Amino acid sequence: MEWNYISDNKYPDQFEEVIICSNLGRVKAATYMGNHKFNTFFDVVCWTSFPEAPIKSDINTSEVKMAQKKRGRPKKN
Repeated sequence: MEWNYISDNKYPDQFEEVIICSNLGRVKAATYMGNHKFNTFFDVVCWTSFPEAPIKSDINTSEVKMAQKKRGRPKKN
């Protein structure tokens, strides 16, 4: 990941979701609204794009099934 500094006048595309770092050192997701503004009350110092998601074939489907929780009450016999 390469961080882009606001002081260099580098901004993402309008309405792009990015990861921002504030002047307090907080890192969080935010949307760039355009006109040098993000949808956060923090003072943004730098930002970076989200990394690429893994390819679907790399995800083990058995792990996904195990992670799913059953909802509701158990059925009576």
